[in-house]
Amino acid sequence: MDRAGLAGHVPAGTRPGATVESGPAVVRYGEHVTRAADRSGKSAPAADVDTATGRRYGGKTVEERRAERRDRLLDAGLELFGTAGYPPSTIEGICAAAGVTARHFYEEFGSREELLRAVYDREIDATTVAAVTTLADAAEHPTGVESRVRTGVRAFVAAFLDDPRRARVVCVESVGVSPELEAHRRSVIHSFARILQLEMERLAEAGLTTARDFALTSRALVGGTNEAVIDWIVEPNPVPIEDLATVIADLYLAVILYRTDRPT
Repeated sequence: MDRAGLAGHVPAGTRPGATVESGPAVVRYGEHVTRAADRSGKSAPAADVDTATGRRYGGKTVEERRAERRDRLLDAGLELFGTAGYPPSTIEGICAAAGVTARHFYEEFGSREELLRAVYDREIDATTVAAVTTLADAAEHPTGVESRVRTGVRAFVAAFLDDPRRARVVCVESVGVSPELEAHRRSVIHSFARILQLEMERLAEAGLTTARDFALTSRALVGGTNEAVIDWIVEPNPVPIEDLATVIADLYLAVILYRTDRPT
């Protein structure tokens, strides 16, 4: 990442075993399934589609050309929101960066905030797929609690921070934009916490940690991770990503392996 990116929200199941399919992304984690569906909820205007002839332009159908324009708008949103920031990024600038007209913009998104949410969701989905798939792979080749935790944390941090634009959009630029987006953002954070909660419950079932209510614990850990990532984004000279992942993993292990039944 340039130095600004973040990601992921998929409610997980009680047992590892994720599979990922392409478009729209499907993540299976145990019995739970989350779909990273098309966020626009819009179909092409009837006037743009020649259903009688299936007319193609430049070898592509109307739907294919529209999908490409949408992707370019999402890419332009990631670039501008993730570098210049959300407030100064205008619809005119986004259209220029994407190589589309304002009319094409409003065919896909009702507002600049709607584009921001679509970019946010796309980057969250990509991060979640990477993290959950890594956890599933680790479950198939168990090497111990510490190795599993460090592997999962490294996968998440790398997926989030390898493109800093992603982290900036998710952790900084989307904050406080509107009550609706803020509620959506918090639901994503809670979904990440749910993944962690189910992992800790699985370890407790295996007798590797003390069984307890992990709901608040998982939210505290995810919240702390979010703050650590924000500091990494805004810090002029951030620590290497691997060092950040190590610190976060150390924190997770200290909490996960704490046993309330140990003698003091």
